[in-house]
Amino acid sequence: MSPRRIIFRRYALIISATLAGTLGAYALLEIAFSTRQNVRRAQEFHVSEARALAGRVSFFFEEIQRNFVAVASFPWSRGLPVTDRMGEYQRIMRLLPAVREVVLADDKGAELFFVSRTDPDRIASGRVVDTVLFEGAGAANARFSAVRHERAGSAPFVLLAFRDRGQPGVFALATVNLQFVSDELARMPRRGKESAYLLDAEGRLVAHSDVSRPLKAKAQDRSLLDRIGNEAEGSQWLRNEGGALTLSVWRKLENPPWTVIVESPWQEALDPVLAALYRALAFIAIAIACAVLISRWLADRMARPVVTLKEGAEAFGAGDLDHRIELHTGDELEELAKEFNLMAAQLQDYTVGLERKVDEKTARLQEAMRARALFLAAASHDLRQPLYAISILADTMALEMPPGTTQTMLGKQRQAIGVLRELFDNLLDLSRFESGEIRPRLRDVRLREVFAPAAVEHEVLCEAKGLKWINQVEDAWVRTDPELVRRLASNLLSNAVRYTPTGKVSLIARVTGAEVSVTIADTGVGISPSDQKRVFEEFVQLENPSRDRDRGVGLGLAIVARIDRLLGARLALESEAGRGTRVTFHIPVAVEVAMPTVDEAIEPTAPDLSGLRVWVVEDNAMVRDALAAQLGAWGVDAAFAATRAQVEALRESDGGWADAVVLDDMLEGGENGLEVARWLAEHIPAHRIVMATGNVDPQRVQLLEESGLRVLRKPMAASVLARLLHDAACLDGSSTTSRERARAG
Repeated sequence: MSPRRIIFRRYALIISATLAGTLGAYALLEIAFSTRQNVRRAQEFHVSEARALAGRVSFFFEEIQRNFVAVASFPWSRGLPVTDRMGEYQRIMRLLPAVREVVLADDKGAELFFVSRTDPDRIASGRVVDTVLFEGAGAANARFSAVRHERAGSAPFVLLAFRDRGQPGVFALATVNLQFVSDELARMPRRGKESAYLLDAEGRLVAHSDVSRPLKAKAQDRSLLDRIGNEAEGSQWLRNEGGALTLSVWRKLENPPWTVIVESPWQEALDPVLAALYRALAFIAIAIACAVLISRWLADRMARPVVTLKEGAEAFGAGDLDHRIELHTGDELEELAKEFNLMAAQLQDYTVGLERKVDEKTARLQEAMRARALFLAAASHDLRQPLYAISILADTMALEMPPGTTQTMLGKQRQAIGVLRELFDNLLDLSRFESGEIRPRLRDVRLREVFAPAAVEHEVLCEAKGLKWINQVEDAWVRTDPELVRRLASNLLSNAVRYTPTGKVSLIARVTGAEVSVTIADTGVGISPSDQKRVFEEFVQLENPSRDRDRGVGLGLAIVARIDRLLGARLALESEAGRGTRVTFHIPVAVEVAMPTVDEAIEPTAPDLSGLRVWVVEDNAMVRDALAAQLGAWGVDAAFAATRAQVEALRESDGGWADAVVLDDMLEGGENGLEVARWLAEHIPAHRIVMATGNVDPQRVQLLEESGLRVLRKPMAASVLARLLHDAACLDGSSTTSRERARAG
């Protein structure tokens, strides 16, 4: 989303919320006061209407009573014939249209005469009327009956009973049509849907301002009268028979004991309030529209400088400290841009100084690394040469089977040389791992061939120590660096044998899906949880505080950890003190299987080298002498040279090429052994050339390994050299060795 839209939305929300909140609060207060005032006014108006209606209804019945009382009170009415009295009541009926019929009866209910608007008049018909209403009826006031209906849907009527003064014990019973009361209510001025109606004491509907409304005989709303109670007049918010909320105002009559009710829907009572609410909403809508317009203007004005600031901050974050923010708005944003520029300038000065210091430190570190590399190269080569010679001489002396004491001393010497050789190899390997010199070289190889050398070696060690050896390796093809896997497995197995006094050591490799799960386990001393991470550090030996070299040098598991990181083997260690150790790692299964080459074959037996013609190109006299003794003990026909010229001389004197050549990497006079090897490879197969080096320079070592030649690191074990010489001379089945030529001769 663009900065302009972000700013617009933010300002629109803030300004709109402020204006709407302010106007809304004002509108709520105004509506609250207006509601109270308008409800009070509506109540007052409806009360006055209810009073007026009550007065009109009372006047209607008072008029009827006054005329009947007047007739009954005439002095001359005494002794008048029945027909004359009938005439008086007929005259009253003409004056009072609401009076439908009149009955004159004695106190026993016997009808004296009957006059009616709809039925024939009659005299002394013998009919009997109900005398209940006669009780309590007087000459000055009438007694009202309950509201009645002749039939369903007919207009209601009420009976009025009067005592006749002219004749004692005679009563007049007038039937009044209440439709005339509804007409009176209908003539009332009304506003909107306002209505008025009249209820009797039982809650029956007597009259209604809507003359079309049917007046039912049953009770209308007794609960309404119950809520009104005994109050003569008042108002309440009530629900009518349709469930609608209304403002209801009532006024009670004395005679008859009826109640006048005026109803107004709440919408009409609150019309002014609703109008105020609509006005407030309109003002709020206008205010929000204005807020949107103002927000758009502010967004247009502020988006450009904000975008400029954002682009400047991004440039600074990307490292472009030469960038400067150009902003001229004359407000806080311009001041902020200046602060950004100042910060960038200070950061640039600091960064330049820091980079200079880093460059100086890096130069010093590189100089130290070069010095370290030179030292390692020189020290390794210079130390490995005599160690190589001592190792060869010790192996050669062992072949002569010296007497008991000397043999024991020689065995210890060879053991010490082996420890020293192991230390040199491990130190060199750690240096190569840390420098990144060692990289995995993945190829397809048979799983059993990967583990065969380590399995053979450690089976012998287990037998010598009285341990049970378990070797369960499935026949599968894997994609890995076999040399690194062998080194990893050998180091783990060496530790397992070394720290297992009794019990068993096992090597188990099983295919699980797309990978092989390899487990090396023992029943040895185990490792406590607190030490399980430390064992992979350099020179850590948990059970060897006296640094007994017979128990290793403490670098094997450090190399294991580095091989694990290179191969991504997901190595996991499980161990418990006193109950042994279990280490698991994983190797991917090969997708495309390649056939094994001859140099991958493992032969456990020592090769026969007698009669083999070998040239040794070595400039160190001590190493040459040692190799001469060892090769002689093996029955090898050996010749020595120190330069390429001397090799050419050997070619002339022998009349042909050697079966195998052992070539040192660094020769006399600074001559490059690799160049001599490449020259030799033009005349003899490359697999018959063995490069021996004590060099630790990463680039030099990488160059040797990428040459395609066999490379050995000094010092090397005699058995390794013997195997390589045998393979170098005999790998090519079509060639004829010096030994074969001698036998043929």
